[in-house]
Amino acid sequence: MIKNTKIIGYLCGLLTAFLLSGAAYVPSREGPPLEERFEKKAGGPFSEMAKELKLTGEQLRQIEENRKRHMIEERRLRDEMMLNRDELRRELAKPQFDMEKVKLTQERVKELMGQEEDFRLSGFLELKRILTPEQFILFNRKMEERMRKFGPPKGPPHGRPPFDGPPPPG
Repeated sequence: MIKNTKIIGYLCGLLTAFLLSGAAYVPSREGPPLEERFEKKAGGPFSEMAKELKLTGEQLRQIEENRKRHMIEERRLRDEMMLNRDELRRELAKPQFDMEKVKLTQERVKELMGQEEDFRLSGFLELKRILTPEQFILFNRKMEERMRKFGPPKGPPHGRPPFDGPPPPG
């Protein structure tokens, strides 16, 4: 059961990265059909996966809209989280810090992390709605293959060190 939960968590994380990556960029301009524009603009693994899944132009459009919405909200959540973490670091760096402020700031960070996880799940569910059941099964297989090949992300979350002191100057 724990293994399945971890796999689902990893898949949700990968899905979010997939949805938020620039590799799925589809410009919204007149010109060649959406599939051709997508093939020309999108490189890397998503382009190959889109071909293997046989995504329609409408599916590509919906995925792109979903990706854009998620990019904006994910950026907002991460920015707010980083501001709160920086505030926490600054407060903890003080010789006499306000424990109540530390607790409140940490609660806000945890709340934002929960919102981020909820948001990842909603993106995953949105993708499931866009894809056909067969495409979704194939998508999951491809994501599992990538997980086995590359493994889970390493390092501290969001590329920042854990709470180890005040933020660097600048």
